[in-house]
Amino acid sequence: MTDEAGDTVSDRTERLHLDGATVDWRTHRLCGADTDTVLPDYLIRLLDYFVRREGEVVTREQLAVDVWDFAPTVQTNAVNMGVSRLRRLIERDPRRPRHIITVRGEGW
Repeated sequence: MTDEAGDTVSDRTERLHLDGATVDWRTHRLCGADTDTVLPDYLIRLLDYFVRREGEVVTREQLAVDVWDFAPTVQTNAVNMGVSRLRRLIERDPRRPRHIITVRGEGW
């Protein structure tokens, strides 16, 4: 993911800037033109996971194990629902995402 200046976010700084919204890592607050909310822990962990793996395809199984601490064999909709909720919060148009892109048959 990149900040508003177009710079790659490689190390977690105090804030992450996304299309007019800002995430404060310390307080978990997401502020933007239409949003001012505190993200739950699981969404902060999910966002952090994506930020740290920018440019990589992340599978549902990776997220289930690394973010939700599920066993690799557990089948759950939690990952899809979490990604969908995060998209609705950070993307200007969640139907045309710029930050969390679906890679059909592979993940995000």
